[in-house]
Amino acid sequence: MKMKRTLAIATTVALGFGAVACSDAEEAAKDAGAAVSEAATDATDKVSEVATDATDKASEVATDATDKASEVATDATDKASDVASDAKDAVEGDKELVDVDTAAGESVKVPSGLKDAIEDGKDSMGELQNVSEGPDHTYLATLEEGNMLVWNGEKAVPVVGKIGETWLNDGGLESQVGAPVSAEETTDKGWTQEFKHGTINWTADDAGVFSPEIVTK
Repeated sequence: MKMKRTLAIATTVALGFGAVACSDAEEAAKDAGAAVSEAATDATDKVSEVATDATDKASEVATDATDKASEVATDATDKASDVASDAKDAVEGDKELVDVDTAAGESVKVPSGLKDAIEDGKDSMGELQNVSEGPDHTYLATLEEGNMLVWNGEKAVPVVGKIGETWLNDGGLESQVGAPVSAEETTDKGWTQEFKHGTINWTADDAGVFSPEIVTK
């Protein structure tokens, strides 16, 4: 009877120790789970923080790039506007008509650039005799000794000598080659001059005889 009681006590003690051990293990498992959960939360927060920083940086870079592009586009637009304005002013300036007096005392209207050329060439080309107007804002100023200054819509160009005579006989401002674009040049056989729609040559053949040639484009 005493032995059975001893066994019963031992069994009770063993069960008690087992219950304590199970309780400790459960507590440890709970602690471990809490630690894992906390670590996972910290990791998630870190990832979220990094992602947010990256998004902010990307947004900042994109904003800077957009601002730079907008600034460049604005500068380009301003430059283009300035160029267009300057070009418009230049064209309007070319079309401005001013008074100039002929040798006979008659006052006529000509582009300001042509008036300047007439006055600058007075010593070499003579006094202004008369002015006629042609198509596309062109003007012909006839000076002394058959010398001519032609306003081609942009600048004054001299037309003289046999080339001038040939051009005038072909219609002048109404000729097939149009207004001159540059002064005559010397060649190995005579002279040549470029016009808007062609070329007029005054050259000699192999026998040394000079003749005109009109070449259209």
